[in-house]
Amino acid sequence: MHEGEIIIKRVNSVDEYLNEVPNSISKFPSNREYLDGRYIKGKLIQNMVLYRGQNKNYGSTRYLASLFRQQKDEYSLTSTYMNMHDLSKLDNNFSRLSYMQHFGLPTRLLDFTVNKLVALYFACQPDKNGCFDKDDGIIDICFTNTKQNDDNYFSPNVYSYYDNSNDDYMDDIVELDATLALMTENDKSFIYNKIHEFEKFVRDSFSSIAKDKKDINFDIRKYYSLFCRSKRKCIEDNLTHPFEYYMSDVIEADVFIPSNTLTKIYNYYNYNDFKIDVDAYVDAYIEETNRKAVDIFTNVNNAYDKLYGSPEIQSLLIAINKEMRLKDPVIDFVALLHPFFVSPSINNPRIEAQEGAFLFEPYEESENFTKADINEDIKKRFSFEESSIIIPANRKESILKKLDDKYNINSDTLFPDSENIAKYISRGY
Repeated sequence: MHEGEIIIKRVNSVDEYLNEVPNSISKFPSNREYLDGRYIKGKLIQNMVLYRGQNKNYGSTRYLASLFRQQKDEYSLTSTYMNMHDLSKLDNNFSRLSYMQHFGLPTRLLDFTVNKLVALYFACQPDKNGCFDKDDGIIDICFTNTKQNDDNYFSPNVYSYYDNSNDDYMDDIVELDATLALMTENDKSFIYNKIHEFEKFVRDSFSSIAKDKKDINFDIRKYYSLFCRSKRKCIEDNLTHPFEYYMSDVIEADVFIPSNTLTKIYNYYNYNDFKIDVDAYVDAYIEETNRKAVDIFTNVNNAYDKLYGSPEIQSLLIAINKEMRLKDPVIDFVALLHPFFVSPSINNPRIEAQEGAFLFEPYEESENFTKADINEDIKKRFSFEESSIIIPANRKESILKKLDDKYNINSDTLFPDSENIAKYISRGY
């Protein structure tokens, strides 16, 4: 099957599918930065493969969470639901959002699974009229921890296992985004816009001192990480010194000067036998380069403080602090704008049976950023297309039978509630 220049593999049986999955995974870009996982504050976050099966290719809405597909007012939905159902016993706002997603409310969470056979089951489902033969099913495969494959991004995808008992800063990102999702539309829109402005300021500021003009995003990502580290030290030290004080380790590492620049300077002046003190010239060059970098970092710090201290962000933090404390003293505002994978935080037989996970879609739909743009943004970030697998419509029923007979994957095991079990039994007799 051809979609533009991309060939998508078709499989006709469960065995073909199981043989094809490793081939599809191998098609992912080789520029994955964290093939075996990544360390966050000393903790290894394992790389994972996730699957999403759909009974047809939904085109421009294929990667959209139900909130964006149906273009609903998020605050009206969630506030009404929580007024009608007492969710106060749940630990936090992400748990509440997960609960509402589980029971069918349109949210910004998109269902995935870590079980490839579960994804195959969903790809083989009939349409709403019970017809199997009309549409081919499709399975999308994606990696966590992959480097964004678009030049506009400088933050890699990360996988978060949401668990309040873990000292993991990604838990903060999940809860911040979940709490933001439950705010009024006006407050949410204002905060998203301000964070986007901050992200642009970070990008513009750090790109001006990037060492490698061919891979500016690498340097921006590195500088932003260094900024967060320095800011963290500053806060943990109770702001005893100005922010610039905590840049000393960064400056000593010579991260702002290309490795071959000083060699070129020495070679140039020594070769041409200029009558100058080359060492003094190099020292002055290093000092000026570092001074400029410190000024840039200080400006980013000032922008961070302004955003953090805004009434809207403070109202967001107050809402969170009623139930939990953030684990990282620094808010990674940039990370709040990028979709990420997260395990459900509620214990539920259906979620456990389906080995579910979510893609959290922290977008703000507008005239300038439509649902088609959201769908395309997710598609670009995760490189789904090259690794997708097609299930021909005329093979769906036979595959479902094999999944049931050999692997015990059926509506009974995946939807373990009394109503669905009764329906499954009645179909067999």
